[in-house]
Amino acid sequence: MVAVFPQIADAKIEYAWGGFVDITRKRAPDFGYIDPNYFYVQGFSGHGVALTVIAGRIVAKAIAGDTAALDLFARLRHARFPGGPALRGPALELGMLYHRIRELF
Repeated sequence: MVAVFPQIADAKIEYAWGGFVDITRKRAPDFGYIDPNYFYVQGFSGHGVALTVIAGRIVAKAIAGDTAALDLFARLRHARFPGGPALRGPALELGMLYHRIRELF
C-alpha cells in the first residue's frame, strides 16, 4: 500500500482480513432464487461496491413482486468447477498461494 500511497507509511494497521474471495468462473455475479421467497446473489469477484447496490435494488424489487430484472440476470448460467468438490479446495489453495508469491515480488 505504501508504494501507491506513501503518505500512509506511518499508519498503524489495526485489522487485516485474509479470508476467501467470492469469485465465479465467469467473473460475473450469480443472481437467482430457489423459490418465490428465497433469493440469492453471489460471486461479485471483487466488483462488489457498484454491483451490490444494483443487486440489492433488483432483489428488493423481486421481494416486492417485480422479478423482471432478477429473471434477466438469473438466465446467465454459471458453469461449475470442472474438478468437482474433490479438486475445488486444493485448486483454491494453489491459486491463493500463487498470488501470495506474486505479491512478494
